[in-house]
Amino acid sequence: YILKLESQRGPQRGMRLHWIILACLLLGG
Repeated sequence: YILKLESQRGPQRGMRLHWIILACLLLGG
């Protein structure tokens, strides 16, 4: 579901959001 939304909005935007989430997890962890 999330992958489909990212694909529609754009791969770059999806990748960027993915990296932001990873950064938050690393900082929070």
